[in-house]
Amino acid sequence: MAKNVNKYIKEGEVIARNSLLILMFLAVLKGIAGLVTGIVVLYIDALSSLTDVVSLFASWIGLKLSTKTAKKGFQYGYYKLETFAALMVSFMILYLGYKVIRESINRLVDVSPGQYTLFGVGIVMISIIFSYRLSKKLMKAGENANSLSLIDNAKDKKMDVLSAFVVLGGLGANYLQIPYLEGIIGIFLSLFIIKVGLQSAKEAFFFLMDYWDDYKLLNKISRVLKKEGDLVQSVKKIRLRRAGTFIFGEAFLEINPFADMKDLRNDLNKLTEKVKEINPHIKNFILYEMIPDPKKIRIAIPIVGNHGLGSKIAERLGTMTHYMFVDIYKGKIKQHKAEKFTFAKKDDYIQIVELLKRKKVNILVNNDLNSLLYFQLQHIHHIQIYPKFSNIERVDDTIKLLLIDR
Repeated sequence: MAKNVNKYIKEGEVIARNSLLILMFLAVLKGIAGLVTGIVVLYIDALSSLTDVVSLFASWIGLKLSTKTAKKGFQYGYYKLETFAALMVSFMILYLGYKVIRESINRLVDVSPGQYTLFGVGIVMISIIFSYRLSKKLMKAGENANSLSLIDNAKDKKMDVLSAFVVLGGLGANYLQIPYLEGIIGIFLSLFIIKVGLQSAKEAFFFLMDYWDDYKLLNKISRVLKKEGDLVQSVKKIRLRRAGTFIFGEAFLEINPFADMKDLRNDLNKLTEKVKEINPHIKNFILYEMIPDPKKIRIAIPIVGNHGLGSKIAERLGTMTHYMFVDIYKGKIKQHKAEKFTFAKKDDYIQIVELLKRKKVNILVNNDLNSLLYFQLQHIHHIQIYPKFSNIERVDDTIKLLLIDR
């Protein structure tokens, strides 16, 4: 999974680098068109492409540096450099919007006729084709690599396609010498650019501040932890943060307090892998276990005859007549009840498991269990098993010792 992510990041680097060359070509072409025609909207469009070159260069550098391995001074890696590059891209877009609105206001009072308008129209049409194709490529690369800066550049290219049609309107207005229209179109373009810049800047800044708003992913992780975690009693909290192209997270889980440590370790390792399968961009996910002190405990003890808490504990399953179930609440005996159970044949091992599972037993006192029964109770149903104490014969005395141990 991690190899695929690194592959996508490398592909994103290549696409960003190739797109840089195309954008430089477009910027030069639009600059020549603006120089030849003398039409302000073409100058603005050329400036937009030049800004795009700078912003895409920042994305490329950000992606390249974000894959560097962690070092002593940067123990958490360089992942956020890519998000920082996205913030720089946003500032470039905002600066472009400022330049456009300034020039457009000047054009409200100064309408200079252009020349070679058809040449300008041809350049804009070429720009539309290239911008559309770049938008598709950058968006796909950005989504695959989970790169905010590439996605922002893709949005910028998509915006260029829309604004190019407005530029065509500006060329028409200049050609027909319609007062104010070229300036009004420029102001409209600038407001649109500023809006996109503010949205991108907000997103990048929030991610740098570890803000998270993808609640769909959060809910998916919560469902997996609850469904796949055999020992998870509840999910207390999940925290996610984005660092560049990767996602880091942690969850606080309330664990079954009667689980064996080996089973707990295996369960947590399994859950970590399951969470990483949800999204390939999850770089690291830490599980913190919270093991509560249980207020309610149910203890099962095999007995011979039913004499309440004074009953004698059965030495072997073959001699037992009942199971005594004792409920403990806050360290004190709340109630007890004996249920008849005669162990007569080998198949009764299955009945023992079913009975203890149905009764929701937490602790079993027994030293006459075969390996299969022990494994099922201890590792599958997470029932703690205590041996019968050699010098203790009665249920009540055994309960006293167990409460001291708790």
